[in-house]
Amino acid sequence: MKYKLKNIVFCFVLVLLLHFLVPDNILSAETENQEQTYSISLVKEAEADKRIQKVDNKKVLTELYTVQKGDRIWQLFRERGLLQKRNLAELLAVLKRLNKSLTNLDLIYPGEKILIPLTIAPIKGVPTATQKAPEAITSLEELKNVKLENYTVKKGDSLTKVVLEKYKMPPEKITDEYLALLAKLNPNIEDINLIHPGQVVRLPIYSPQVVRLPVKPKKTIKPEGKVLSQTLESLRHQLGEVFSMVGEEWVDSGEHFIPLKSGGQIRLKADSFPVLNLSSGIRVIVDLSNALPERMSDLITSSWKNYRIVHLSKNEDLRDALDEVLPLCEYRQVSTSEEPLELEGDIPVKITADWIFKRPSSLSGKEEETVSLTLLKPGEGKTPDGVKNFLAASGIKVVEYPPPKNESPTQASFKVDLIKPGAGVRELVENVLSLVGQSYNKDVEIPIYRDQKRDYNLIVRADFFLRIGGRESIVDISGLGQEITSLLKDHGFYVLALAGEKNPLLILFKILTFLGVPFDADPHVFLAANREASRNITLRISGITFRDSRGEDIFATKLDLPEGVAGFLSQKSYHVLSLSPSPQTIE
Repeated sequence: MKYKLKNIVFCFVLVLLLHFLVPDNILSAETENQEQTYSISLVKEAEADKRIQKVDNKKVLTELYTVQKGDRIWQLFRERGLLQKRNLAELLAVLKRLNKSLTNLDLIYPGEKILIPLTIAPIKGVPTATQKAPEAITSLEELKNVKLENYTVKKGDSLTKVVLEKYKMPPEKITDEYLALLAKLNPNIEDINLIHPGQVVRLPIYSPQVVRLPVKPKKTIKPEGKVLSQTLESLRHQLGEVFSMVGEEWVDSGEHFIPLKSGGQIRLKADSFPVLNLSSGIRVIVDLSNALPERMSDLITSSWKNYRIVHLSKNEDLRDALDEVLPLCEYRQVSTSEEPLELEGDIPVKITADWIFKRPSSLSGKEEETVSLTLLKPGEGKTPDGVKNFLAASGIKVVEYPPPKNESPTQASFKVDLIKPGAGVRELVENVLSLVGQSYNKDVEIPIYRDQKRDYNLIVRADFFLRIGGRESIVDISGLGQEITSLLKDHGFYVLALAGEKNPLLILFKILTFLGVPFDADPHVFLAANREASRNITLRISGITFRDSRGEDIFATKLDLPEGVAGFLSQKSYHVLSLSPSPQTIE
């Protein structure tokens, strides 16, 4: 017993002696070797765009990178293999220290220069922390079949932060495929890197472990009966198509989770209670069969200011439903069906529709888009794509529902037949004469006085010589002068003087009048679609219409017609003679 006690005391003393006598560099050899290895790695990797920075007690090899369009921090980390190599918390902390301007790691801008930490080495033998890699997660193929959860964004949130913390998701699993899936699940979010407090995003519920919903108890509201009637199913589908065409998100599958301020949450079946997610942030729950209790509705609207609930009565059709849903969207009304929307400009437009309103075209809500919504009756034609494109350039979206089953050819099916007037007044006159089938001769010498006995004569050079109804006629663009013109008239010539005229439309007007060709010079009114004017789009286009020698319609205008309008006129069987002002056409 005494012998064992002596051995224990001896060992203890030996340990103390080793601690005090052995140099520190021997005890920390492994740590120094580790630091040396890091240092060698840092030096080898350092290039023109890489520098070694000191951050707290670490040496960091950094890369200076210029952000490109579509870049994300997680993508940049993944491309450099950093998500598999290092502790994510340490990596993000160093990134923030290197880039003071990065207040939101999910929000980087093209052209911005940032320092990316590539290798982190401890100083003075201080090892870096390590973290056990999370378990592997379910594949994205399985992810597409799992349930969805609605999450309300809080201040300071980012999508990647929410996913990482909520589902314990490994950072390396935040792939482009996963981010694309998030974007697809949230089509109302234009930029998934930019979300706002109070906004609701749809997240897939999945992880290697069972993910519990954050709030209990759950309350499930079901409509009367097991399934919706065929009429309600049809109405749900119609509403979804209309609002999708308007540009809003219609969710009618899966489940909708609504947390309550008083605790707990409400879960609604989206097929019975579809949700309209507006770009303004407003959410409209559509109670298709009027099955949601009033108290439940009050709980939702009192907990969330951006929620609206509409209870539809039985036997309502699409028009009745829209009359109830649209006011809750809080769109800014522009006009009613009795008050058309009139647009000024080179081509005045009058729009009469069932509903005309303005909706935010972005999440900021600052930009607005005007929407013209019309429910088509059986047999009514739709507005041609060319006119829609023309109005879209002015910020007006034309929505007509439903589109005809047998659609007429679109503007793309009609080749725009554009007739160029030529490089000057002479070519314009020549082209018009050819269009109407009028024969002519150019630069003809015409004797006015000729007397060989008295040795004098007078010869006039005519720019265009032609016969109209048997009468010798001259089109003068060079400027013969008043006296010569008077002499020509005295000798029975019919003269059209165009010298000095700069307006190509006026030149056309004078030529057609001179030739006796019928034409219409009044502004022309066109209905865009084949339906009554009270529910249509009317275009007023200035120009001159006449028929060529083949009996085909010519529309001549000084306007620089947009491609869509030119295509619309071609669809109306017009050949367009473009007389838009240019230096070539007025010389």
